This record gives sequence, C-alpha cells and structure tokens, in this order.
Amino acid sequence: MSESINIEAASYGDAVQQAADRLGISPKDLAVEVLDPGRSANSLGGFRPVKLRAWQRDPESSPDGARIPPSATRRQAFAVGEEGHRGGRRGAAVESYGPPPPPLDASLITP
Repeated sequence: MSESINIEAASYGDAVQQAADRLGISPKDLAVEVLDPGRSANSLGGFRPVKLRAWQRDPESSPDGARIPPSATRRQAFAVGEEGHRGGRRGAAVESYGPPPPPLDASLITP
C-alpha cells in the first residue's frame, strides 16, 4: 500500500472526491477502506461524518479495489444444487403438455 490518507466528509461520494483531489488522481484509480460509514442527520443517533482511508490502487488490481477471497469460490460451488441448477424447486420435473394449439383463423369468427 502506497501513501494513504484519512478523510472525513458528510457523504461517501464527497469523501472519495476529496481523497482523489488530495492525492491528485482520478477517483477510479483510488483504493478505499471505510473506517466509519457515518450516519445521516435524520438518524436517531444524529449526524456522524463518513471516515475513510484512501490510497492509489495498484494498477494490476480490479478498479474498485475489491479482491475475491479464496473462500468465495468454495461458497459459489455449494450454491449450485445436486441437479446442477441454482435455486428453484427441488421436486419432480415440470410436466409438458405438448405444443401450443394453432392460432385461430379470424375469418371463421362470427359476431
């Protein structure tokens, strides 16, 4: 991790923009760690600013700075059921009633 800075702002977007301005880079080149998500003025606990730590991200990493943990691939493998499909009902196959009937001929319809 290169030079990091701590930022406090009223919103997440403002904090990211301030960090990018202070580091002299584009917001998309920024890696961010949220230290405190803050609270809005309308919350019961009252206003608290957003606090983040920001630094210039490694050009080889993904744009949002996210890294896929090794356990994520294992969790995805377990999300698929025995039949090889995700979610849905686990019962018998859906019955098929054949193809749909042919469309009606409008000339044969009487008032």
